Amino acid sequence: MKLLERFQKIKAFVLRAIGALPGDDQGGSLPARLIRVGHLLFRGYADDDLAIHASSLTFVTLASLVPILAVGFALLKGFGMGADQMVAVEEMDWFLQMPAQWQEFVQKVLDIVNTTNFAALGWIGLAFFVLTAVLLLANVEKSFNRVWGVDKNRSLLRQIANYTSVLVLVPVLIGLAGALKAQVAINRKFLDVDVNAWAQNLASFGILWLAIGFLYVFVPNTRVRLRSALVSSLLTTLVFLGWMQMFTVMQVGVVNYNRIYGAFAAVPVFMLWMYVTWVILLLGAEFTFALQNSDTYQLESAADTASVRARILVALMVLRRAGRALAGERDLFDAAAFARQNKAPIRLINSVVATLAKKGYLAQVASRDAGYVLMRAPAAIRIRELVAELMHEGGGHAEIEDVLTLDAPLQETMAKIETGLAQGFGDLTLADMVAAAPVGKPA
Repeated sequence: MKLLERFQKIKAFVLRAIGALPGDDQGGSLPARLIRVGHLLFRGYADDDLAIHASSLTFVTLASLVPILAVGFALLKGFGMGADQMVAVEEMDWFLQMPAQWQEFVQKVLDIVNTTNFAALGWIGLAFFVLTAVLLLANVEKSFNRVWGVDKNRSLLRQIANYTSVLVLVPVLIGLAGALKAQVAINRKFLDVDVNAWAQNLASFGILWLAIGFLYVFVPNTRVRLRSALVSSLLTTLVFLGWMQMFTVMQVGVVNYNRIYGAFAAVPVFMLWMYVTWVILLLGAEFTFALQNSDTYQLESAADTASVRARILVALMVLRRAGRALAGERDLFDAAAFARQNKAPIRLINSVVATLAKKGYLAQVASRDAGYVLMRAPAAIRIRELVAELMHEGGGHAEIEDVLTLDAPLQETMAKIETGLAQGFGDLTLADMVAAAPVGKPA
């Protein structure tokens, strides 16, 4: 027990030391920021259940692999890219170096995809394929939103726009990679022009880097800085390529799967590869979050346990900022920009904004900026009613109060609390707070 207590004290001391490191706006050094980012990364891996989300995404990917590739290759054909370019991935060096079971599984999937006839499937079959592809993307968005602490999903229009972008862009990138491979082969065979291997690898690396960066920017339902996404996607690409190389070295151990699973050996081998790949991608998303929010390190650590008073304070600041935007004094309310301006934890801001949207105070606009607007006139929002709603947020309070046995003194005390809040705020409205807001303040 003493050893455990000593460990807890050491852990608390280290966390306080990390939290005391100066931020970028306080002249903090690069090593200090890296320490904060590293701790946010490892803490986020455990707190956000990334391993569980990777398992879920692995299963969904396996179930929707054929539909999403079929839809992607159909779009690829629509861009006029030939079959030789579509299957060029099978001739790439990294593909040929993978374990035989992995190659066999992917080859069968590509064969099914290439022979899929959408005309024969009809509208119902086409709708099923598109719906399955959308289901995978929705699960990816849900996992990324968990990393960013976003509780609210996109509007239907924004989901359609973003998912369509992914379904179009990814096949185009695959086609570019295939076209690059085909062009190199043509130059070597017919034009006797040798293209350096490093140039080809560099181009493929750049395409993969941009694809991952695209996911980190567009998938989460919040504004992500391009710089943070590009740095994170660069490191994620390097780790992913390292995992690919490691997987090829593991071929000797993978052969043992044939003795256990027989003809089904390709499935667990592919699932292992896919699971680790999703873990790497989710860690990259967590790294993006850590890079973007390292300055609010201490507050991010305490965001999940914020008090009711803190949530009420944030809600008042958010609504006043949205009210000033409605009056033309500020731009459209943006959660990420608001968090940066006020040095507030983005996860707490996102959680409060989701609560206000659920209760009908805010609504997200259907645009890429992901801004929010007031759904009620500021003069119609009474502060006492808002505070009462936030105090009862969480659900189950009525059922709990029905079960508890409250005697007369307890009931009287609770009534005084409610009456005191109502009398304290009087007829104060959001319009009064907007009018009294100091000029030049960010909120």
